Amino acid sequence: MTIFQSIFLGLIQGITEFLPISSSGHLAFFQNLWHLPKQSVVFDILLHSGTLMAILIFFRRDLIDILRKKRFQLIILLFIASLPAGFFGYLFETKIEQSFASLKLIALGFLFTAFFLFISKYSPAKKDIKNISKSDAFIIGLAQALALLPGVSRSGLTISSAILRKIKPEAAYQFSFFLLIPITLGAIVLKIPALSREISNGSLPYYFFGTLTSFLTGILSLRFLSAIIKKKEFYWFSIYLIIMAGVCLILNKTLLI
Repeated sequence: MTIFQSIFLGLIQGITEFLPISSSGHLAFFQNLWHLPKQSVVFDILLHSGTLMAILIFFRRDLIDILRKKRFQLIILLFIASLPAGFFGYLFETKIEQSFASLKLIALGFLFTAFFLFISKYSPAKKDIKNISKSDAFIIGLAQALALLPGVSRSGLTISSAILRKIKPEAAYQFSFFLLIPITLGAIVLKIPALSREISNGSLPYYFFGTLTSFLTGILSLRFLSAIIKKKEFYWFSIYLIIMAGVCLILNKTLLI
């Protein structure tokens, strides 16, 4: 991998991780399209660590407020919502990784996300983040587990599923990105041994530039999505995803990839 490729992949990760258009789907799309070398799981985790740092900085006041006021109920809800993705990710890790080689599956994932983004516009929003129930948290967690599949957006499905549970868009947005913290931290901890091995092989420069790029673009994406959520125009991303699904299917047919 070149420095340019690591920066490009970091850029894609930072832009698409928070926008409801599937970061993993876009990374897999460009890797299939340009036949980029398959990236290690460690590099993928580090790209996510860059966007994790963006979350910690963007929501720093809210996170400090949670710790100061000891809002343990919210922490419990985040734990409940984290369980499905952790469970299914552990059981089906190999099959999930293999599925990203298929542009057809990526296209289906884009369409699946687009459907949920669109129907969420019709749900009446009543509850704020303090009123999220354990059943709400579990259903949002199931949505996050589905986002392990190619082309399915984690932010798109968790936010739209929360809205469908009558949670206000701003609260859904906040809960979705708080939920990303434990699952990313867990993945980083599990990959520490592999990370130390790959750094010793001279991969540090590529990892550094990719992670830095995903962090900087992640901050910008969070600000942009926050403005979209406030305007209640979240569903417009479904149009983009439908277009991307069409592109994937056309490329799959013409390039036979």
